[in-house]
Amino acid sequence: MHKFIAPLLIASSFALTACPADDLDAKINLLVNDLVDNGMVISLSGDIASGSVSFDAPVSDTPTNETLDLYLESAVTINVVADVSGSNTSFGQMGVTWVAGTPAAAGEYNWSLNADRTTATLQFFNESPNQLTLKPGVAYTAEIAVGSNPYVNEVPASFIGVTVN
Repeated sequence: MHKFIAPLLIASSFALTACPADDLDAKINLLVNDLVDNGMVISLSGDIASGSVSFDAPVSDTPTNETLDLYLESAVTINVVADVSGSNTSFGQMGVTWVAGTPAAAGEYNWSLNADRTTATLQFFNESPNQLTLKPGVAYTAEIAVGSNPYVNEVPASFIGVTVN
């Protein structure tokens, strides 16, 4: 199992901004209802896992990805639990680090936005610092929350089913 469900989880689930051209105070929404209703798919390719989340508007191109990543780390909470065993890992645990290239070691992750900046894809090495991995056929649930930040509207703790391919 892995902490980057994002996420990823995702990323989940992300502290990003989407602003109309001259409205830098506007915040976007993570389409969390879609994630809660439909779950999230994490795809594995060797040791690399990835998943995507969508927003209701494009992310502003004003902040750099490095700035957005800092807000991601401080505003987003992600905890992934294996439904049967109860094993869990968290995005915020020690040893989880952003890398500029392809993740190559336990706890490393990276993320990117698509061309129209409405979808974020989180890519991570499929091993957490506490040596847990995601496995196909195992049921997982991710708890995500987005706290106060300048980019994305807050999301109270929400539970998302995770499928690993």
